[in-house]
Parts: sequence; C-alpha cells; structure tokens
Amino acid sequence: MAPCDYLEWDSNFFGFRIAQYREHLLSEDSWRSAELWCREQNIDCLYLLADSSDPQTASVAQAHSFRFVDTRVLLEAQTSPHTEPPAGVRPAQPEDIETLRRIARSSHYGSRFFFDSRFPRSRAEDLYAAWIQRSLDGWAHAVLVTESDGGVVGYITCHLSDTQGSIGLLAVDQSHRGRGRGRQMLAAAMHLFQHSGMRTVLVVTQARNIASQRLYQQAGFRTRSVQVWFHRWFDKSTPGG
Repeated sequence: MAPCDYLEWDSNFFGFRIAQYREHLLSEDSWRSAELWCREQNIDCLYLLADSSDPQTASVAQAHSFRFVDTRVLLEAQTSPHTEPPAGVRPAQPEDIETLRRIARSSHYGSRFFFDSRFPRSRAEDLYAAWIQRSLDGWAHAVLVTESDGGVVGYITCHLSDTQGSIGLLAVDQSHRGRGRGRQMLAAAMHLFQHSGMRTVLVVTQARNIASQRLYQQAGFRTRSVQVWFHRWFDKSTPGG
C-alpha cells in the first residue's frame, strides 16, 4: 500500500502536485518510504497531520525539512433536547452566494494555507470562497446565515452523518464581529443537529484561533484531540530538496 494519498482536488486547485501522508506517526524508515513515493510521483507538497504527543514524529519531521503550519484542535459537544432556535438565523439562499464568498475570502486567515508562504495568499482566499460555494451547492447538509439591516453578515455550515454532526465553516463579517453573531448561528446549528437526530457534534479549529475556541467552549464543546499539521515541499532542482 502506498504511504501517501495523492490529493487531486487540492492539486488542481492550487496548481501543485499535493499528497498527504496516510499515518499520524513518522519514523526515519517511514519517511524514507514516503519520500521515495513522493519523488516517484513528482509531488510538490506533502501534508502530514501528526500526533502531537509523539516526540519522534516531531523530531523526524524537523530533521527532514517539514514546516510546522498549524495545530489542529478537534472539539466535541453533546446535543441537548432543550435547545430553542434563535431568531435572526435562516437557511442561505442561492442569491446570498456573492456575499458569502466575500465574507469567506476575508475570514479564515488563521488556517494553515495562510501560514505557508508557498501558497499564494490570493489562492488561499479563493479556497474558502470555493468552500462556501461547494457547501451551498449541496456539499453541506445546511448553510445557515445571520442578517443585519437586510444583508447577510455571517454563515455556518452543517454536515450530518448517522448520529454525529459536524460544523465545517463559521464566519462573521469583520464589521459585525463582537456582537454575538457567532453564538447566535452556533445555537441555530445545534438546534438543527438535535432535531436531525445527531447526538454529538464535532468542529475543528486552530490552536491560534483563541476567539473560536472560546465560542465553542462557552457552548459546551470540549477538546477531543490535538494534532499538528506539517507541510514538506520538494524543491526538485536541489538534491534532497
């Protein structure tokens, strides 16, 4: 079995050949296998989502020019049968898409793609515009929005799977932050999850995103796991690059 997976969507979107290492632990032997595969496949960038508690993985990654780009925090909450839907939140409509794309482009600067300078900043912004577009086109079970003065100022995307829901994206327009919009949309999402039969809800954020962590913690979410993202770029013009 190959040690890595080629990521076709990421590769087509960013214009690099991108793959992800399959495991969460890295040793010298497993790195040699992954490196050989990447060079045979002409990979430009390899993602590694590593176990944050394993010192060998961190040491091997550092020794072989992986770049630390993010700490991934997975949080979990139980749904409550007593939640009530808040006012002021509604399902997104197709005519909202341009506003949603604009908000998306300016709202996710804490992600790893903005902390890896090899990814063009404008393309990283485009990634989240494409993400909210795909969500509204049916990738997400629901996209909920909040309004102010008749205009959309925030969104949250909801996914359903068996008895477990998940939140993909949550963002509020810069000019409307600090007014409880995020809490309002999160409450609406939790109501949707509960009434859809979900027992638990998962969400991923960045360790550097303190405001996001506080929002979820105040809503009853607790940390389930912490992992570390590394990127390894291959400079094909330099031996060992």
